[in-house]
Amino acid sequence: MQRIEIRNINSSKPTKPRMFDALIDDEGKIYFESKVHKNPERIALTDVMKQIKEAQTSY
Repeated sequence: MQRIEIRNINSSKPTKPRMFDALIDDEGKIYFESKVHKNPERIALTDVMKQIKEAQTSY
């Protein structure tokens, strides 16, 4: 599994803040992982996109 640090590239800070990690598994599936109260939470990119599309259609 490959881990990519996703940072806020628009930040004015010299070291761009790390927002979350993107994980790519051996099958090419993509997940987002962040820490919530020091516990890692992982969500599939497809689930994120589904929720965004649902929000767009109800807007």
